[in-house]
Amino acid sequence: MIDEINDVRVIGAITIVALLGVALIGMEWETRAQLVLLAILLIAIANFAIGTFLPPSASKKAKGFVGYKAEVFRGNWGPDFSEGEDFFSVFSIFFPAATGILAGANISGDLADAQSAIPKGTLLAIVISMSTYVAMAWMAGACMLRSVPLGGSTDWFGNNTLQSGYVAASVTTSAPSCVDTKSCPYGLLNDMQMMQLTSAFGPITVAGIISATLSSALACLVSAPKVFQAVCKDKIFPKIHVFGRGYGNAEEPRLAYILTFCIGLACIAIGQLNVIAPLISNFFLMSYALINYSCFDASLAKSPGVLEELTGVLEELTGVLEGLTGVLEGLTGVLEELTGVLEGLTGVLEGLTEVLMGVLERLTVVLEGLTGVLEVLTGVLEGLTGVLEELSGVLEGLTGVLEVLMRVLEELMRVLEVLTGVLEEQTRVLEELMRVLEVLTGVLEELTGVLEELRECWKD
Repeated sequence: MIDEINDVRVIGAITIVALLGVALIGMEWETRAQLVLLAILLIAIANFAIGTFLPPSASKKAKGFVGYKAEVFRGNWGPDFSEGEDFFSVFSIFFPAATGILAGANISGDLADAQSAIPKGTLLAIVISMSTYVAMAWMAGACMLRSVPLGGSTDWFGNNTLQSGYVAASVTTSAPSCVDTKSCPYGLLNDMQMMQLTSAFGPITVAGIISATLSSALACLVSAPKVFQAVCKDKIFPKIHVFGRGYGNAEEPRLAYILTFCIGLACIAIGQLNVIAPLISNFFLMSYALINYSCFDASLAKSPGVLEELTGVLEELTGVLEGLTGVLEGLTGVLEELTGVLEGLTGVLEGLTEVLMGVLERLTVVLEGLTGVLEVLTGVLEGLTGVLEELSGVLEGLTGVLEVLMRVLEELMRVLEVLTGVLEEQTRVLEELMRVLEVLTGVLEELTGVLEELRECWKD
């Protein structure tokens, strides 16, 4: 019997032990690992984006992947929370995915120019991560139905318009009979492997999910102990200064690493991410509230150098925002080009559809002709079958005649044998007669000699 929760615990424990090893080795190895994971993640995102533009197969259509449709995008635009869920419950699950934006600030002690790098990195992280999340959500919502029942249709759109009834309900909201993962296991709402379904190559998406998970876990395992080490060094709280001790040239917080490892292992033992995520979200929200309060308090106190630093930061942020504005304008142009390309592809697909329909019509006519030919051949074969049956009857009659003739011939053979015996007897009789005639001939010759002698005697 498979126990998924225990599988999560075992795999999670092995993974966090491996990540602890990377963290204990040092920041250099952690940076290398993050670059490799980032490359895999970028490839997976591109794989998903490309897959959404590919024509879906019949099996994918049956699971709700229908390609880009305006009706699907409109149907998926509004929320449709499951029973017992609301905005905040879903937000608490999603929010930990956005916490990586403070990864740079958490390792500020390892940055060469923290004052310049942290604002730029944090803002870029916010813009890039949010843009990526929104873009991927929109792409998925534009080409994937929300809820799809078992044995789904391969033609959700008749005449390029969304069919009415059950299918429309599955797009705009869950149908009355489609309320759980048993009756409707597919679609955005219930299928956890939706991104793998829509990707160009599914295993790459799995690799991307694994790399994103490992990257986030490694970032938290490295950054949280460094923040905790700084707090312990400042001796803000009593009896925890032992965790402020650093090891090696880089002052690595190995004791804090081990403490974070133990806390993470305890969370893994729960075995359910949806239970852990709200708890993590609350801690992150409290941390962000304290960070915002600290910045507000420092600004309000007008500490020496704070205003100048804030002015410099704001100027740098202004430059970053201007750069991002240019990037967004460039992205807008790219999107317009992609829109034109998509329109062209739509025209090509429509043309191909018309050509295929014409070919199918011609094939239908040819098949109808072949059907008529097959019917004629069937009639001919039936006639030949009747002829063969008649010939079989004639052959059976001829067989009976031949059997009679064979019996007649056998009788004739027996008669011939009898006649042959009679002839042999007659031959023997004739031979005897011949011998008798020969004897009689000799007797006659003797009598002739006697008569001649008597004649001579008589003359004398």
